[in-house]
Amino acid sequence: MMTRFLFPAALFLSLLQMSCAGPPVQIPPKKAPEPLPPQVSDYVPRKVYDLGFISAWEGILQALRETNMPLTVQDRDKGILRTDYIRGGEFRRLEKAFSTRYKYNILLFRESETRTVLNVRCLLEIKEKSGLSFENANDLYPDEVIGLEKELYRIIEPTLRRAEASRPAGPKAEEKEKAPPPAKEVVPIPSSPEQAAKAVQPQPKIFLITKKDAHLRDRPSAQSKIILTFKPGRKVEKIEESGNWVKVRIWETTTGWVLKEFLMEAPP
Repeated sequence: MMTRFLFPAALFLSLLQMSCAGPPVQIPPKKAPEPLPPQVSDYVPRKVYDLGFISAWEGILQALRETNMPLTVQDRDKGILRTDYIRGGEFRRLEKAFSTRYKYNILLFRESETRTVLNVRCLLEIKEKSGLSFENANDLYPDEVIGLEKELYRIIEPTLRRAEASRPAGPKAEEKEKAPPPAKEVVPIPSSPEQAAKAVQPQPKIFLITKKDAHLRDRPSAQSKIILTFKPGRKVEKIEESGNWVKVRIWETTTGWVLKEFLMEAPP
């Protein structure tokens, strides 16, 4: 009797052991994490000029003064120039209105006695119009930051290139060079008293004010490249007209075209 019960129990235990002793489960190996793309902060635009440090420093200061760029730091020993905040554009996002501002850090390095490295970095900040403080927006809007840095390079570049073209020869002449005397302006002899009066009195500049948000374009066409966007109340200098477009100047160096309907005459 006991043997009749033990045999089925032994058979059941053998089958249970066989079902549990299956092949080991293969766990797929974990993939190595992919490298992260370079961050915006890694973008360091820089240019090298064939100028001594002093000449490059003076050239940059001249370009910034000509554009009325507000400076808060001028440390020539450390090669640091820093601008004050400049008011940027405004935009809407998710039914909220934001204001922007930005400033520049301009760094100069001596690569050699006759070569200087220029590095421009921009800090872009935004805040809600009803908010209390601005916050760093470089990682949110990298294209705008790079565009602002390129714009400052474009402002500085002509002055430094002219200095390169006029530098005297010699390995150490860069630090000893002096600014050439200004060229004498040739004034044509007027043929009548009316022309003489016009030659004596310079033509007054005409200033306009933007009535609304307006794009400054590189050509008088709605399909042309946008240089920057004006906010209402921006004062610009009128240069000429072409149909429905007006060519204007800002910062004494930057010119472009704005639709005439966005402009009105500035009060005296």
